[in-house]
Formats: sequence, structure tokens, C-alpha cells
Amino acid sequence: GARADWKKLLPGVDFDKVFSKKLSLTKAQARKLFMGDLNKKFIPTAKRLITGFENMCGELQAAIVDALYRGDLGPKTQSLINQRKWKEAGEEYIDHGDYRKAVQGVKGYAGIKTRMDQNKAVFQKQVGNGNMQECDEEKVTDKVTPTTAPVYNDSKCSSRGGSCMMTSEDCEGSFIIKQCGGPPDRQCCIPPSTQPPANITSVRLRMTYELQVVSCPLSLTQTSEALEKIFTNILAEL
Repeated sequence: GARADWKKLLPGVDFDKVFSKKLSLTKAQARKLFMGDLNKKFIPTAKRLITGFENMCGELQAAIVDALYRGDLGPKTQSLINQRKWKEAGEEYIDHGDYRKAVQGVKGYAGIKTRMDQNKAVFQKQVGNGNMQECDEEKVTDKVTPTTAPVYNDSKCSSRGGSCMMTSEDCEGSFIIKQCGGPPDRQCCIPPSTQPPANITSVRLRMTYELQVVSCPLSLTQTSEALEKIFTNILAEL
């Protein structure tokens, strides 16, 4: 649960005070919590969903993890990546509601197009590399540097002690509509009055949207440099 993860990563830091916004995390503390979340959830998820993920170069791994983190790597795109149909995967990846809103010029969505275009370009660079050693590390010359998604006005949700998220999967309290800014599928998870959110993901979402974390260097074998840029930029512009 959230408390167990919190105690392991940040012993001595009061969970309840941070969650109730009576205490702010330092950049170093927020970085440590965020890294723990990535290593616990997003990297293992990428390994589980994408065949041969460990054999891909850092740039490609970074694009996949970024897309998973943002919630826009859908099942069809995953399937095309696993089939090594890179051109089709890139096109399917941007066949996404938020991307279309960005193309239409809807306010607050411009950064989404920039980021997804960069990930699409990384996917489509792999055309012709159908084996399990995509984009040999020695050939990687440019790194992914996506801009962040817009910061939404979530004050209605936060004033009720909740956190905005895209799915009710991580919510053990009430999942309430029309309390969060941004796309309509962002809803407010309000935990039971006597309990904090069920897992560290909820805490991460609250931190990244409300505590304005600004940096997150990350070190992972094969992916360190590319992922450091991605997640540093993610948090730097929140």
C-alpha cells in the first residue's frame, strides 16, 4: 500500500502531512518517490507488454515508457510494436483523441502533439529493423525530449482531498466526475475519510500536479540518458 511504499522510500517524512498539503516535499524527496513509482510500475509494465523490451535501445525504450506513463500507448499500438510493424505503430499511436484535439488547436493540448510526434518519429525510425535488437545503441544520436502535458486546474478535486486521475483502477475511494480540469476522462478520486489513497500512484499524481516538482534524473541500464531527459522534462514544466 501507499504507506508501506512511502516508509520504504521516505522514512521519517510524514505521509499524512504531505497528502493534506501541510508539508511539501523537497525536490530530492519528490525525485526519490517518483523514481520508486517508475521502477515499481511503469518499467515492469513495459517489460510485460512489449516483447523484447530489454533488447531495445534506450531511445526506443524511453519512447515506449513515456507513452505508457502518459496513458496513450493503446492495445493496438502495443500489438503493432510487438509485430515490429513500426510504420503502422506510429500511425496508430497518434490516432488518439487528445492528439486530434491538439491538431484542431484546442487550448491546452499543444504540448501533447509535440510529445506524441516525437514518440511517433522514434517508432517509425525502426522501419526495417524487424529483429530483437532495434536501433543499435551505437546508431542512436538524438534523444527524446518531449514537452509535458498541460497543467490542469484541479482545485475542485484537491479542495475535497482528492486527486485527479485517468482511471478508477487506482482509486479505493469515490470516483467523482466534473471535478478535474482537462480531458473529460480525468476524474477525481476522493479516498475514504480515514484512509489515504490505496497506492503510491495516487500520491505521485497529486505531487506532480500540485507540488510543482521540477526535476527527476533517472538512471536505468540502457535507458538512463534518454529517460533522464524525458522525465526531467515531464516534471520540469509541471
